[in-house]
Amino acid sequence: MHESVHHSFEVEQEQPSNRNLTLYGLAILVVFFGCGILITSLFHRMAAPLVEQRSATPPLELRELRAREEHLLGSYGWVDREKQIVRIPIERAMQLIVEGDKK
Repeated sequence: MHESVHHSFEVEQEQPSNRNLTLYGLAILVVFFGCGILITSLFHRMAAPLVEQRSATPPLELRELRAREEHLLGSYGWVDREKQIVRIPIERAMQLIVEGDKK
């Protein structure tokens, strides 16, 4: 049937020195964390002006939206004239709620 064939091979007996392995490991860690710190600092440096620029003044559309919302929250008007649904200022609505709770 099958004959088992054994090949002889040589095993290298020389082991790497612990000192060299430690130095390589430390070098890899320094490079890894150094790159991380470098990339993070570059990101923050480049992103800071953009954040300041965007937060300094809201876009025109946002300012217009807020102005419309403020107007709607502070004025009387019709929501649906056919169904007789009206809008009242938010301050007045809160007063009515508090007065209703007192009764």
